[in-house]
Amino acid sequence: MSLDTWMPTLKTKLGEVSGIKQVHKYDELPAALMVFPCAIITLREGDFGYGTGGPLLSTHDIQITIYTSAQILPEAHNVAASYIVPVRNKLAANMKLDLTVKAIMPSPDGPTYQGPGQITYADKLHVGVTFFYQVLEDETGGYTVTQ
Repeated sequence: MSLDTWMPTLKTKLGEVSGIKQVHKYDELPAALMVFPCAIITLREGDFGYGTGGPLLSTHDIQITIYTSAQILPEAHNVAASYIVPVRNKLAANMKLDLTVKAIMPSPDGPTYQGPGQITYADKLHVGVTFFYQVLEDETGGYTVTQ
């Protein structure tokens, strides 16, 4: 599978979380956020692993940010916090993203989430919560490795 296969599936799954009105992935980012709550999925970094006799494995560290308000309001923090468990539950229940990946799991390198708190998007301050996940992808058969 490839990024083009599993990223739309992830977008769909996040859109199923109750209350989220829009989800945007890394290749369709809006100039400004107009609808709340919304989620933005971006790539952070990744690794490729391949050899002539083994599987072709890739890892993608991703960031999912849920923006709950265009204003810095105390109640927006509560709304942002209310997404922590539903996002975890949705991704845990769909760990293979409809068989498009080996797994999507909380990032092994740090916190699973940050916030709720103030987050900037397109030079505007918002309130939200950010999640950090890692996607393990088996790309065997997706490209050729030769010596």
